[in-house]
Amino acid sequence: WTHLVGVYDATAKTAAFYVNGALIGTTAVAATFNAPGPLVINAVKTTGGTLSNQVPGEVSDVQTYTRALTATEVNAMYSAANVIIAPQSNGPHTLWVYARDAAGDSNIGWTSYPFLAAGHANTVCASFIACLNNTAVSPDNNPSEGAADGYFSFSATDLTNAGWKAQQSVTIDGATFTLPAFGTGAHDNILAANQTIPVTGTGNALSLLVTATSANAAITATDPNYNAAPYAPPGTAIADNWCDLGTNTQAPCPATFGTINYTSDSSTYDLTVPDWVTGPASIAAVTLPHRNSPGGQQTTPAKIYMFTVPLNANETITSITLPDLTGQLVAGGPALHVFGIALRNINTSTTQVNTTVTPNTITASTLPTGTNWTGAWANPSEGQYNFQGSNFNNQTFRIALKPSISGSAVRIKLDNALGANPLSIGKATIALDATSGGLPTALPSGSFTPLTFGSQPGTSIPAGAMAYADPPASFPVTANQWLLVSFSLTNTVPYLVQHSWANTAYEYLSATGTGDKTTDTSGTPFTGTGTYQGWFTDVLTDLDVATTGDATQAVLGDGLIDAWQPNTSPIGSTSIRLSDDLAAAEPSTPVPYGTIAEGIESNQIMTDNPETYSGGAVGGPSALSRIDRDILDHPEITTVLVYEGLDDVLNGADSNTLINDGYKALNNELAAFNITPVYVLLTPCDGYAGDGAAASPGTYGNDPCTTTVDQTRQDVNKDLTNYAYYIDAPGNLGITDTSNGETQLDPNAQTADHVNLSIPGYAALANAYLIPQDTWPLADGADGATFLSTAVDTAAQNAAAHDPYLGTMNNPGQNPINLNGTNATNYTWTTDTTRANTLDPDGTVLSLDGTAGYGASSGPVLNTSQSFGVSAWVKLSSTTHNAVVAAQDGTTESGFYLGYGTASGGEWNLYFMASDTTNPAWQPQAAATGATTNWTHLVGVYNAATKTAQLYVNGALAATATGITTWNAAGAFTLGRDLYNGNPADYFPGEISNAQDWDYALSAPQITALYHQIR
Repeated sequence: WTHLVGVYDATAKTAAFYVNGALIGTTAVAATFNAPGPLVINAVKTTGGTLSNQVPGEVSDVQTYTRALTATEVNAMYSAANVIIAPQSNGPHTLWVYARDAAGDSNIGWTSYPFLAAGHANTVCASFIACLNNTAVSPDNNPSEGAADGYFSFSATDLTNAGWKAQQSVTIDGATFTLPAFGTGAHDNILAANQTIPVTGTGNALSLLVTATSANAAITATDPNYNAAPYAPPGTAIADNWCDLGTNTQAPCPATFGTINYTSDSSTYDLTVPDWVTGPASIAAVTLPHRNSPGGQQTTPAKIYMFTVPLNANETITSITLPDLTGQLVAGGPALHVFGIALRNINTSTTQVNTTVTPNTITASTLPTGTNWTGAWANPSEGQYNFQGSNFNNQTFRIALKPSISGSAVRIKLDNALGANPLSIGKATIALDATSGGLPTALPSGSFTPLTFGSQPGTSIPAGAMAYADPPASFPVTANQWLLVSFSLTNTVPYLVQHSWANTAYEYLSATGTGDKTTDTSGTPFTGTGTYQGWFTDVLTDLDVATTGDATQAVLGDGLIDAWQPNTSPIGSTSIRLSDDLAAAEPSTPVPYGTIAEGIESNQIMTDNPETYSGGAVGGPSALSRIDRDILDHPEITTVLVYEGLDDVLNGADSNTLINDGYKALNNELAAFNITPVYVLLTPCDGYAGDGAAASPGTYGNDPCTTTVDQTRQDVNKDLTNYAYYIDAPGNLGITDTSNGETQLDPNAQTADHVNLSIPGYAALANAYLIPQDTWPLADGADGATFLSTAVDTAAQNAAAHDPYLGTMNNPGQNPINLNGTNATNYTWTTDTTRANTLDPDGTVLSLDGTAGYGASSGPVLNTSQSFGVSAWVKLSSTTHNAVVAAQDGTTESGFYLGYGTASGGEWNLYFMASDTTNPAWQPQAAATGATTNWTHLVGVYNAATKTAQLYVNGALAATATGITTWNAAGAFTLGRDLYNGNPADYFPGEISNAQDWDYALSAPQITALYHQIR
């Protein structure tokens, strides 16, 4: 390529010719003329008008000027310059060029040159501190010393006022960080740019204390591979690189993934860290009231976040590599700031922090091999409130709570998440509650056990942080036994984080200024002027117990719909909900588990604080916003019952958004942490006229269950059935509304508003989850099939394979009953329209003659040495002799006897023999007089843990017997007879319908639901 320039100077009447910027020669031109024709390139018009002298080759970048160029200008036009472009982030980039020549003239406009910038070379740091490369925090008196985004910075004073002190520790969701020094102008964070940092040890999660500046990427959809928590919803601006996919569509670059390095392999992680200013406060670890700038402090809140990614708990981590964004701030360029890194091991270890010394001392206590922490009780915080009308100060909180599982040791969590002020805890204690009539009191039973924090009597909890108390040396816990946890608050704060609508916890608060009453045994400081009490909790959010491998299951949601609004009638705080029914069953189930209630009234999956009450926000952070704090940071959590979504639908969520950005996002989070979700299908809402709430900015007004809303509910439920595990709530609690064909709640399952569940309604949900071992509808002879001699077992059919509780059972639903005797003589199928129901439309029942007819399984269905329950609907046709409804054969005796006895003028009874021998001793029996020949619902329950037998008649507890030790009867389960002294006996005369058995002890609400035949 050759650069040619011709110049004519009309004033000097000379022509000059340049080749590659150098003057070749000049010549005088005495005269020129004005050529009126077009400009011709690559040819000349000669004499005669023909074009000739074309250049064989290529011509480019032809320019004309209306003046004579100088030699300097021509030389500059030919010369080239080397410009080095050094992008501060990796991935695809576009270089935009706007050229001007020496004459000041430009080309036609901007020209783009796409190129791919290599990532930063990996830097291996000796320590976290050695990698610090940015100053994001400035002192208020010299804000120029910090620049988080190149100009603005965090306020060191705000951080200190929040309890986030330089070189001190802060624990968030079980992860303990040591903060770097800040406020001195020194580097206090790492700009993530492919640095590898040593992190050694084991745990179940890795947590990073982070924020983003100049966040330029927007999450557009739920990423199925995303594995960090909390969840940043679509539309949130995050720090990320961008890729050009070739169709003008932008998406995050894969290069922004970080790496977790183990001793033998590695895994990747991704972080969707929101902007420090525009990001949502609901997922922030701390929100500070200001940000600093060289021009002065601004009242613009600034946020720091904590994100957690799952680890392989069976491997040892050696280091982590940060995502590759930018190692140097560029105006408007996104940056990811890392303030700390911590391992989280909540399953077997407890971090103990002594906050009374500087720097804080951090130790860890580890449970013995073979044991782990199991969640026993929880009340999630929903926001910060003040119910006493003045600042909290120098007073004692005493909280009575009921754990769901027994354990050999205990630890409590005081959590200030969502709080804006640090808390100073003076002292804390734990004791057994004396209780009264089964309800809690402020009085201890026995002495108080002091609780310490890092071996000190008190602790400081920064805003947004938490503290575990050191596990006491000896404090065993018994399931469902009320405990008292007391702590004193010594500083002054205007608000405290709170959980309202508690029902397994009751708080007592002494008057302001009364000081430390954590060891008071009289209860007097918690009564009288200035004191408060009620079914709510402040600051205390969790209690774990030490077990030998027991898992935790959480119930995410409490089913309280529009709880604060004027036109609803949710059940009260002392009422029993789904989590309580599951907790009540736990001590008697074959596989023990801890149940924690992680519900917040009026909570939604996707929307934070969706409603208002008395001018304040209610409903709490969304389930996705609080997923790490209220679910993932609990020990040994393996199962979560997702009991949310109906509030979203009632308040306008469309099915596609709720499914794709709500449930799928939630499912991804749980799956990443190896947690099994069980989805409770949205319960019917037909007939709900709405909550009557007035609309206000950011909230919804009245929210009736219209036909459109109900269709959305059905669409969501249809999608939820695609997941592995779910509870068919509509199928178990719903009936058809004959006026419109929609499904409505069973009258016995609902309260007056037609949307909130009654106590039996919650219990029916529990029955649908903790399903029977066997169900014999005894309707087999329907539609003329009176010749049948087998009663099918439908228990597993009703739950199919979508109930994880099936995995804990022994051959469920696989035990048909074979009828014995002569058909139509000793047994027959008959109809009774009073027994007609959804499962048995014509009311077919089994009729026995009381002399030889009975039914028996081919083998045992229950382990009668363990807890169990048996139920049936029965109708006696004769009361002249003892008659057994259900039993299970041993060798000589039955393991239990449920039926009718002639004593006391006729009674229903449940009794047990002391041994499987001839003429054994009788154990105490539960018997209830008043047996009739009407249809009667009988339930016999045996609790092996308490050695107690209970007899329920028509849904009510009729009799109790204690001190009973059973043995395992390994023979057939029988309907209509028992075994006594080796002989069949006590044949039942009459009709039996819908017999069932369970491999655990049913609770009273569950039995009420059975009696009301809620499915």
